[in-house]
Amino acid sequence: MAKRRKPDFRPESCPQCGSLNVAEIIYNKFRLSDEMKADLAAGRIVRGGFHISLNKPDWRCMDCGSEFFSTAS
Repeated sequence: MAKRRKPDFRPESCPQCGSLNVAEIIYNKFRLSDEMKADLAAGRIVRGGFHISLNKPDWRCMDCGSEFFSTAS
């Protein structure tokens, strides 16, 4: 089963366009849990590939496609 890398901060909106439609990017190569499948279908998460790295973004705007890191405001 895939495990989520929990970002420290969930953004309220996209820093690029201001959209509230922001999804957590998950990185894994394992089978998704039923909860994660539901989150994927609802657009709350998106797949970001197979390799987890500190240099990969945590969030993707579902409207403009911008990807960004967790940062506290």
